[in-house]
Amino acid sequence: RAGWQARIYELAARSETQKQKLEAATHAIVVAKSEAGHALQEFKAATTARQKAELDIQKAEAVFQSVETRLAGLEEKLKQRQLERDAKYAQQSRLKTQLDVLEQAEQSLAGYADGAKLLLDAARNSKLGGSRGALSAALDVPADLEVAISAALGEYTDAVILTSGQDTEQALALLDSDKSGPASLLTLDWLSPAEPLKTKPDTNCLGVASNLVKARAELRPAIDLLLGHVLVVRDRKVARRVLAGQPKNVRAVTLLGEVFHATGQVLAGKPATTAALGRPRQRRELQESLAEAERQISALDNEMKKLSVQIGTSHEHEAYCKDTLDVKRAGLEAARDTERQTQVQEEKAQRQLDWQSIQKQNIESEILQAEKECQQYTETLSQSEMHAAQAQDTLQTKTAELAA
Repeated sequence: RAGWQARIYELAARSETQKQKLEAATHAIVVAKSEAGHALQEFKAATTARQKAELDIQKAEAVFQSVETRLAGLEEKLKQRQLERDAKYAQQSRLKTQLDVLEQAEQSLAGYADGAKLLLDAARNSKLGGSRGALSAALDVPADLEVAISAALGEYTDAVILTSGQDTEQALALLDSDKSGPASLLTLDWLSPAEPLKTKPDTNCLGVASNLVKARAELRPAIDLLLGHVLVVRDRKVARRVLAGQPKNVRAVTLLGEVFHATGQVLAGKPATTAALGRPRQRRELQESLAEAERQISALDNEMKKLSVQIGTSHEHEAYCKDTLDVKRAGLEAARDTERQTQVQEEKAQRQLDWQSIQKQNIESEILQAEKECQQYTETLSQSEMHAAQAQDTLQTKTAELAA
């Protein structure tokens, strides 16, 4: 009985100790749950921050790629404009060379008859006054009409234009003294042209020759005299048709240089060279082309300056975007590190909570086991005491009976 009572006391004391442990374990679980919840919140926040950092990286990379693409486009465009400008410089150089050759040809009086050369050279050297130059050098004739106009002018193509009769006398004296050959003279004071023809141009009859060439206003009398009664036509058939009913002094000239007179005679065959006649047009065209080339070069220079400014700005923007991207990448790495650390802390807190829960369960099991054993010992002791009491009563009864 004493051993049982001691065992009961031992179990009761152990149960009380376990209850204290259970209370501590319960408190530890509360703390562990709080820490696990806090760790989980930090882990979720770190995950959200990492996801945001990844989105920021994607946006920054897209902006950086856009800036690089635009910069590459600008640089390629600048390269193309440089190539275009170089081509224009080459074209400008060729045009200047062609213009120089043309000027040199005119300066050397290439293509003129000897008599005309004599007078033009004399005018340059102040030996002949009142000279207005050669007629061919004063006319701007369309390229497709040069042959026809040259044929219509005939021996007057390279005629020397003079102002007055006095100038003409001086020119004749020079020709007599040099014997270089004949020269055609057009003295403006002496010219008395008839009223030019009036005709409506059509597909086959291009019009009156004097209306198809350009020249200074002061030379209009000479042009009307020589070309005012000349019709420019496409072919022979048209020439014969348009001359029908025309005055006797009217001529028709084809684009091939065939000259038909209203009086019936025809001048055919390959006409004399038209090199000098084409120079004014060529000079004008070259000058116009040169001016256009210079305009285009200037426009390209301006565009290249703007492109250079844009490229400089884009380089600055690119550097800024790269720095921003580097910062975003560093931020992403930091966010990933934080996420990993909070994940470790969350997993550690969860393991601690699980361990505390297991400990509590073990303590609860031990308490239940101790209480169960204590109850069993108590019941056994109670029964034993009851049996002892019964035995005592029986003994007392038997003793009384024996005494009696």
